[in-house]
Amino acid sequence: MSRFRLCVVAVVILTSAVVYAQQEESEQPSPPPSTPKSDPGHPQRLRVTESLSRGFLIKKVDPEYPGDSDIEGSVVLKAVIDKKGKVRTLKLISGHPMLAHAAIDAAKQWRYMPYIFNGEYVEMETQITVVFQRGEH
Repeated sequence: MSRFRLCVVAVVILTSAVVYAQQEESEQPSPPPSTPKSDPGHPQRLRVTESLSRGFLIKKVDPEYPGDSDIEGSVVLKAVIDKKGKVRTLKLISGHPMLAHAAIDAAKQWRYMPYIFNGEYVEMETQITVVFQRGEH
C-alpha cells in the first residue's frame, strides 16, 4: 500500500475514532440532523472495499479449522456491518463448503470502528475474506 493511501486510511480511522469517543463520553449526545431517508447525500448504508473496511477492523477472530481436514484456501463473504461496528449479516460468496461454516462463525465475532459519512454513522456493506492456511509456508 502506498504511503499516501496509508496516510488517508490513518486520517479516516483517527477521525472516526475521535468522533466516536466524543459521542460515547457525552451523557446526552445531540440527535443527528433531521434528514429524509431518501436523501442521496445521507445514505443509510455505504458499500466499501474490503481494503478500506480492513482499516476499521478492531477485533479479528481467527477461524477454527474444521476437524482434522488439511483443506486450505479462502472463503469470501458479503457482510453488512451495523452502525455500531458489529457484523450484522453474512452471506457466502465463494470458498470450500467444508470451510464456510468456520469462516462465518469467526467473522460473526469481528468488530469494526463505526463508519461515519457526512457526520452520521452509517452501515457498511463490504466483503470479508477468511483465509485458512495450515502451518508455515
